[in-house]
Amino acid sequence: MNNRRAWATSTPARTTSSFLPRHPVRPAHRGGVGGSRTEALTYLEATVGDTGRSTSRERKEAFVDGIEDFVVTAEKHGLVFARSTDYPDYYPELPGGKIGRAIEVKPLNSKVIGKWWKTISAPAGMPIKTDDVWLLGRAWSTPAGFLRGAQFVFRALGGVVRGQRLVGIGAGLSTAFRHAVVLKHEVPLWLNAPLEELLTTDGRVTGVRITRDGQPLTVRATRGVMLAGGGFDHNTEWRRSLPYSIIVDAHGDRFANESESYVDLGHHMLEHDKDGAYWMIADVRHARRYLRTFALDPKNNKAMREAGIMAKGSTLAELAARIGIDPARLQATADRFNGFARSGVDGDFGRGNSAYDRYYGDPTVHPNPCLGPLEKGPFTAFKVVIGDLGTKGGVLTDAEGRALREDGTVIDGLYAAGNNSASVMGRTYPGPGSTIGPAVVFGMRAARHMARWPSASTS
Repeated sequence: MNNRRAWATSTPARTTSSFLPRHPVRPAHRGGVGGSRTEALTYLEATVGDTGRSTSRERKEAFVDGIEDFVVTAEKHGLVFARSTDYPDYYPELPGGKIGRAIEVKPLNSKVIGKWWKTISAPAGMPIKTDDVWLLGRAWSTPAGFLRGAQFVFRALGGVVRGQRLVGIGAGLSTAFRHAVVLKHEVPLWLNAPLEELLTTDGRVTGVRITRDGQPLTVRATRGVMLAGGGFDHNTEWRRSLPYSIIVDAHGDRFANESESYVDLGHHMLEHDKDGAYWMIADVRHARRYLRTFALDPKNNKAMREAGIMAKGSTLAELAARIGIDPARLQATADRFNGFARSGVDGDFGRGNSAYDRYYGDPTVHPNPCLGPLEKGPFTAFKVVIGDLGTKGGVLTDAEGRALREDGTVIDGLYAAGNNSASVMGRTYPGPGSTIGPAVVFGMRAARHMARWPSASTS
């Protein structure tokens, strides 16, 4: 596009230490949360702040004001949402912060989309919901966790008995979209068709050149072109927040609150030592009390040990020697942490102070559900690495999703949403749905604007 190129912001890819798909925030007054537009904007200002043009007040307001339109429209086309009652914003103690204002699609039968199921990036069909996750982790340690585990099993078996393949969270949302758009409304969906070039006429984007199944093809657009890719990353990590575990650096020292949001922990890993090694150290109670699906398969455990990313030791000193850490230093770290666990107050990093921390904790552990001493062997170490959950830099857009040049003028006919556009969330992740939420809201706003062309002004 020569000098009419879209402006790409310098916001870096978001680094994280965990991955779990989330979904957009439901209008507070419909979910009974007691929130308001003012509180939502107050929270975004407190968490996101102003990191550049993508996080302007205008775009924050456009996001908040566009949520109702997306939810109502999606429901008209068959999507069924449920509120994640217990799931908190990632900084619920900040002004405007709330607990329980996120929503997700209810688990549904993925067989309704037929062959399209194979195009969804999901390892298996699981009827899981967001609030299942924190309770399933406690399936062996609390009555509530065991009950939720039983409910999950019966939900899954019920689907099987009825000849269904129930799916939830990210796979459920993708299934619901494919059913509503591709099957119900027969909108063509082309796979294996990468974009090669944007086509312009008199300064307006009027089409694209793609390669479809290996063959070049030109597609003309009368209303506009939407760039809505998923970014340029792919990684799945583990969540760390339960008691009887810590994360240490290559020297055996703690460096952050292990229960904080995955974005914050990722940032702290980079700030502390971007090239260093990190280890999650857990005592035997962690393995016995908390469900860790990756550890249930003996072959998987063997593969991790052979790869050098998992080690065991009957004592902390033995474990430290096996992962290359000074035994005395690791023991000193554990002793200090154990004192915090007994008092219930993490004097170094405040682990367990936030409602977000405690959401994934164990309520049977007192006085702090996120703190449990490292005392009982055998001990296990898992290597922890930085991973990308989503990219956040890309095409800068206005409140209607229209692509902008460096001077702020609109590139007519070009729109962007999703992880290849500059995020309204800036360099942080305020809560569940901070990637998919803006993607669907600004995608909807852009579609509304396209529908008004050419009567609407595009200058």
